[in-house]
Amino acid sequence: MAKGRRSSATGSRLFWSSECLPFVVPFVPPPVGGEPYTNLPYWTHAVAGWATFGIGFLYWLVWAYILPQIGGYTIARTEDDN
Repeated sequence: MAKGRRSSATGSRLFWSSECLPFVVPFVPPPVGGEPYTNLPYWTHAVAGWATFGIGFLYWLVWAYILPQIGGYTIARTEDDN
C-alpha cells in the first residue's frame, strides 16, 4: 500500500458532494426575472451536455462491445515500436 495521508470519511463525503454540485445546479430553476432565455427552457444547455455524453457512451458501447460480438473479433491493445 502506498504511504501517505488518508482522508477521513467526512472529508471524502464533503469532497464528493462538492464534485456533484456542478451536475445538479443547471437543473435548479433561476429566480424570477433571471431566466437566461426568452423562448427556451433554462435547462436546455444541461440536457444538451448530457445528451452529448450519452451519445458518446452509446458509440463506445457499440464500437467496443457489440460490434466485436457480432463480427466475431476482439479488440486487443498492441505496442508500436516506432
